[in-house]
Amino acid sequence: MITATHPLNILVIEDNPSDYFLFKEYLRLSRLPTGEIAHAHRLEEAIEMLQHSEPHLIFLDLSLPDSEGINSFIRINELAQHISIIVLSGLSDTQVALNTIVLGAQDYLVKGEFDEKLLSKSIQYSIERKKILQKVENYERYNTLIKATSDTIWDWDLRSDEISWNEGITTIFGYQPAQVLNTIEWHTQKIHAEDRERVLNNIKNCLREGREQWQEEYRYQTAQ
Repeated sequence: MITATHPLNILVIEDNPSDYFLFKEYLRLSRLPTGEIAHAHRLEEAIEMLQHSEPHLIFLDLSLPDSEGINSFIRINELAQHISIIVLSGLSDTQVALNTIVLGAQDYLVKGEFDEKLLSKSIQYSIERKKILQKVENYERYNTLIKATSDTIWDWDLRSDEISWNEGITTIFGYQPAQVLNTIEWHTQKIHAEDRERVLNNIKNCLREGREQWQEEYRYQTAQ
């Protein structure tokens, strides 16, 4: 669950000043740790914000000046599939809000029918559910890769900084499961000392430049 050491950066997409004011007041009363609270009045404004920042959570009003109903969710979700999205709906939008859950929204709140306690509960559960879904998706992807190759496969989640391995780390490099840590530090320490600086610098450059692919040849230590 959310702790005080992990303040939330939130994007609120809401064009009604009164609704936004009430939302911020309930958020304050919830006492959840918060960082930056960004506010967009229109969908296009929110899309522009998402090009330059990555919030932990998005609150989306379904009725906006430049977008309406489920299409608002679809467009935001295309850009932020790894971010928890909670839909803000009016009473007339309840069925549409339920449909967004099917499409991937983590929760919805009906305007005028939630307080700071319900808001806090929705935020915490939505973030935890998103984490669980991402783990399931990663597991399914690993299973597909494992069936297609006998190579050692490792996956680095840049958001959590965790490394995941397939069985190749045991069958090829000889490490027992209990020896393998899911940290980037453990992984980089196993890169051969003569190759480590080059590899890490190339990875850093790849991330900085936003390249979609990285390819490298380097030596890796086997278990002693």
